[in-house]
Amino acid sequence: MLTKEDLAKYPSIELAREYVKQLNIDITTLADEFPDVINRAHQILREVITRGVYTYLASNIDIEILAFPVVRLFIDAISDEWLRRRFAVAFSKRVGKFLQGESNDKILEIARMPGNVSESGWDLIYEVKRIGVKYYEWKLHFKDYLSVAVHFHDIAWKMCNHPVANGYVRLTKRELARLMAEAFKERILERRVPKRFIELPEKIARTVKEVEELVRRYRKEVIREVPIKVEISGGVYPPCVQFILERAERGENLSHVERLFLMFFMLNIGKDEGEVVDLFRKMPDFNEERTRYYVRHAKNKGYTAHNCDTLKTYGICKPTHRWCSEGKVKNPLTFYHRMLYVSGKRRRESEE
Repeated sequence: MLTKEDLAKYPSIELAREYVKQLNIDITTLADEFPDVINRAHQILREVITRGVYTYLASNIDIEILAFPVVRLFIDAISDEWLRRRFAVAFSKRVGKFLQGESNDKILEIARMPGNVSESGWDLIYEVKRIGVKYYEWKLHFKDYLSVAVHFHDIAWKMCNHPVANGYVRLTKRELARLMAEAFKERILERRVPKRFIELPEKIARTVKEVEELVRRYRKEVIREVPIKVEISGGVYPPCVQFILERAERGENLSHVERLFLMFFMLNIGKDEGEVVDLFRKMPDFNEERTRYYVRHAKNKGYTAHNCDTLKTYGICKPTHRWCSEGKVKNPLTFYHRMLYVSGKRRRESEE
């Protein structure tokens, strides 16, 4: 049985939406009747924008429940895709941490209830089974599994890498929590913003303007809104790197392996620390201090970019160039240096 505290921890679930709806709150008097909710929503967005986190205020669960739809209202009013993605990622990380500590009954109730992780709810069963040295506590119907796993760019989430029997995919509790957190994220991202947005009361509109200004300032000072230098015309980057760079430019959330590969590759070809950090600025969970630490650590350790065989196992290989499809290169660095040589030779010939 979900409690009111659970609604505060998971304010996007159907029961939380019903709870808020029953309060019949009028948006025209929201700021006057619930000023603490407006302040909390403002605080949440400040944390999301500047730190990429969505904290939990356990001291007042009523405010925590009501703040979530207000935050969504603010985001819809601002209509900024980067902010929407950053909020969704921060919320999913918070949810993932909570789920790992929940009881089995509570996880079942959240996952199975329509409107939470999907419109119809998940076909999820608790069943402990040991396979080899690994214990699996859950099994999820493959349709529900694939509906979320498709968003992961990591070979570990391919269904062939999980035990499957009678249409159900075996999962550990940690894996299930990660899947559910991703489902919560996608539910936020799939929401359609009305083309004709409602006119906001003055006090709320003023707060929205403050958040909008913070987004603008963060973009200018941290993200810097400098386009990533994707070398399309020169064509010297291998297709795998090109693909990741283009996704980074769009602000998509790269997988852990994709981030490592991009970092190692750029350091290997001589990019400096600042240039590599800049590649990640549009990530929904970007944190400059943490990113700079990882880049510096990788540089000091002298890590080498993954080879083609490794990239294939992670599903990152994009053999759109004949050198790749014909197996003429075994490492993206080889592709890069060979392409530099060919490009230089062509340039010299054209100048003669």
